[in-house]
Order: sequence, then C-alpha cells, then structure tokens
Amino acid sequence: MLIREASINLKLVKIKGHSGIIGNDIADKLAKKGQCGNNLFRNNVDFINNILSYFPVFIDKPIEVNIRRFILKILATGEATEWSLLKNNQELCYGDVNQIDWKITWLIFHYCKGFHCNSMRINYLWTFIAKLFHKILPLGSILAIRKPKLYKEMKCIMKCNKKENWNHLFECQAYEVAWQKILEITTKESIIICLKQKQIKCQGEDFIRKVLQNILGITAKSEKFQKFQHLALEVKVETCLTIRLQKDFKISLAEAQTLMANILIRFILAFKELIWKPRCEQVILWEKREGISRTDKITSESKAKNNPNQLPEFKVKDNSKQLTNKAKDLQMGKVDRLQKTVSLVKKSMDTFVRKYICEDWIPIKKKVDKITLYMSKKLLD
Repeated sequence: MLIREASINLKLVKIKGHSGIIGNDIADKLAKKGQCGNNLFRNNVDFINNILSYFPVFIDKPIEVNIRRFILKILATGEATEWSLLKNNQELCYGDVNQIDWKITWLIFHYCKGFHCNSMRINYLWTFIAKLFHKILPLGSILAIRKPKLYKEMKCIMKCNKKENWNHLFECQAYEVAWQKILEITTKESIIICLKQKQIKCQGEDFIRKVLQNILGITAKSEKFQKFQHLALEVKVETCLTIRLQKDFKISLAEAQTLMANILIRFILAFKELIWKPRCEQVILWEKREGISRTDKITSESKAKNNPNQLPEFKVKDNSKQLTNKAKDLQMGKVDRLQKTVSLVKKSMDTFVRKYICEDWIPIKKKVDKITLYMSKKLLD
C-alpha cells in the first residue's frame, strides 16, 4: 500500500546467510530464473478473503477506512456540498471574508437533538436555532412571500413604519435598549460559566470580564458587538474569536470551542426572550386588528376559488405560463447546482482519501465528548 501511494521502487535482495545448504541454493537459482522469465505473479492484493481478494481505491488512491463508512461519507459530503451552494451559504462556505468555526455550530445542534432533546423546551429551541441558522424567522418579509394577501401591507410592528426584514432586527431603533440588555445578560452569564471552569476561575473575575468584553464589546453600538451580533444571530462565530479565547484563558481548542458554544447559546436565549417573544406578541395583536384568523393562516391561497376579484380567464392562463417558466428556471438552477456538487464532492473525497481532512462546514457524524452546554438558567445556579 505504501509502495503504491509513494511510488517507491522496491527491490528485494536475499541475504546469503545460509549458503551451502542445498535447499537454499535451489531456491536462489529458481528465484533468479523466475526474475528473468516472462511468467510473473504480482501479489498486490491487500484485502484477502476466502472467496475474493480486493483492495478498494478512489481515483487510484487506496481507501483505508471501512468501505461502508466511506460510502456514507460520500453521501453526507454530497448533501452538505449542495447545501453550501445555496445563495445564503456560498459566501460563508467558500469566501475568505469570515472564517467560521463550524464546529461550534454543529456542537449546538448536536446538543439539541437525540437523547439530549429531553423536553419540549429543547425541541422548540432546536426549531428556533434552525430558523436562525437559515435566516427564515417569520419576519414581515417572509410572511409577505408566504401569504401576500394577508401580510403584504405589514410593516414593523414596533411602529417605525419600515419593512421588517432580517437587517431590520439590527437597525430598528425600538430594539436598541433590548440589544444593550442582551449584551449585559450574555456577558454576565458567560462570566458565571467561566467561573465554573477550574482552569479559568483561578484567573479572577476581573480578567474574565476583560477577555469577554474584548470579544463581545462594552456597548451594543460598539463595532465588536455588532460584528459578533450579525453572525451569532445565524448561530455562527468567527474562528478568530475562539482562538482568542484559547490564548487569553490558556485552555485547549476543544475547551475554547465549548466555552464559545455556551456564550453563543446564552446570546440566542437572551435574544429570544427580550426581542423575539415581545415582537411575536405584538404580531398576534396586529393580526387580531386586521381580522386574520388561524384558519386564514393555514389555508392555502390557491384554494380561494370564489373570489370576486378573480382575474379573467385569459390573464390566468398567461400567469400560469409565467409560473411554468419560473419553475423551469428553478429546475435548471437545481440541475446546475447538482452538477457543480458532483465535481466538488469528487475533489473533497480525493482530499479526504489522501489527507483524511474535509471542509469544516461538513457535519462530522461521530461521538462527541461529554461536555456541559448551559441550555437553561437552572444549570447556571
């Protein structure tokens, strides 16, 4: 296997330590005769079975891991690669602007599912985090796409009379006080978590506060907090922040990633409590004023047949043709993305076989070391 991988030219030379023995002399003569002959048997097979001898390779490189695990790895890489080519993810996965520490993101998702999901609260948290991750919280812009007749005229419910989209969460002046409270709560609870770690506790609370402020910032309007805030609301953190934690607290990378995951969770929970819940309560009141019932929200608009404002038949036909063209464009987009995925997966698996490394944004399905993520305030006490 090493000979094939490194292209080594190996020559076997027999040491004549037993010269004079009849059997050895005969074997030497036969070996020399066979080396010069045309009938050569190349025993290159490394995997030997009673029925079949084989060695699996990928692009002429030996696959040294379990073959079933390797196939599952290809499927997982293909799925993750197609996801990475979506418009929202391309810049983060392939760009050099922000280097994301994806292990923190996958760590949080891991501790919100499976046997860790032991309550409805954790289940709802997983759903909320998934929506944050893909930037699909039901904001006014999203609701207008899903139900244009019901939410087309909807503005920011905090009475700023602007369209409510993802960026509006950061720009709306009505949330300024809430963001400052989120920063203070995140810093305070992160200090409590740090004081629970023996290696960090001995460095003192003042030093811990200084390190956290260097990452999160002092005020909600500071550049540091705004940079952290924009990525953290997508359940992502820059790698440089994790490395800074590691160096300042003099801990291992795994410990720094666990600590950063806890800081991120506390930030998300504070955002949900101080901004998202009050905002949803105001949306419910707005829906009641507009006469929007639960039935209206769950009924498909295409089923509204008896509409007095229905378009003439020829216009409906024209619209159906336009929708068909849009559908074709979307389908072509999927085909192009799939073709690009195949070439990227081939390149990724070739790197994996040669170096046993893969892209950080590909979730690795392996056993995670037992750690503590503070998903509730009870754990902080």
